[in-house]
Amino acid sequence: MNILLIEDGDGQQEVRSAILEMEPSPALHAVRNGEQAQEYLREAHEPPVLALIAGAPPRTAVEDLRVLRSDAHGRGVPVAVLCTDRQERDMIESHGFGVSGYVLRNVAGDGLTQAVESILFHWLSKNET
Repeated sequence: MNILLIEDGDGQQEVRSAILEMEPSPALHAVRNGEQAQEYLREAHEPPVLALIAGAPPRTAVEDLRVLRSDAHGRGVPVAVLCTDRQERDMIESHGFGVSGYVLRNVAGDGLTQAVESILFHWLSKNET
């Protein structure tokens, strides 16, 4: 399983650790913004099963999502957004860009690991072929 993490902020290491604690541990590629995600997707031999966007200042998840979806390589990639609060406007706008899930991440440690595992389990079980 190949996961693309898009996050520019101090929380990247926390989210990265949560993903790598999963069993089996997925392949993880982390970038800091939507532009870097586009570059990665253009060069990727195996596209990610899911992109996780964790919005952090100075950019929002919606801004990175907008950039990701503006390129043909990013349009077909399933995306889940990890957020720190319930910004209804951002949730509505994210769904307009075809987000597969929108999950609060105001948990730490094991709670964050469980939230990430839940997203991936839900996505993979929903899309098994």
